[in-house]
Amino acid sequence: MDLTLETIPVPLRDDGHGGLRVGQTRVSLESVWQMHQQGASPADIVRAFDTLQLADVHAVLAWALRHSEDVGTYLKRRDEEAAQIRRQLENAGLTPTREESAELKEKLMAWRKDLQPRGTDDAALSDG
Repeated sequence: MDLTLETIPVPLRDDGHGGLRVGQTRVSLESVWQMHQQGASPADIVRAFDTLQLADVHAVLAWALRHSEDVGTYLKRRDEEAAQIRRQLENAGLTPTREESAELKEKLMAWRKDLQPRGTDDAALSDG
């Protein structure tokens, strides 16, 4: 039996802003890796991001598993960049701080609770 073995390129591309995208999509390596880490199968990931190709997800995950140290370094750098951008936006007053966001969430949850008819809860509301 003759099988043609070929080198399969890793379908990751630089998005020009320091991020890696899968195939010709806008889906980030971070998104695919996070879903994988949470137990999603490659098919689950493709269902979540319907622009992805199943073979691309398998290839990216295979590469990431073989280069876990590089992936860890990349993810740490991306987290640090995101934190820096968030601080800049907070300092410029363009986005709420984490504390302000938490306060707003509490207010919204209290408002939601006040709007619920007596004797119902979130579970009952979501079944309807």
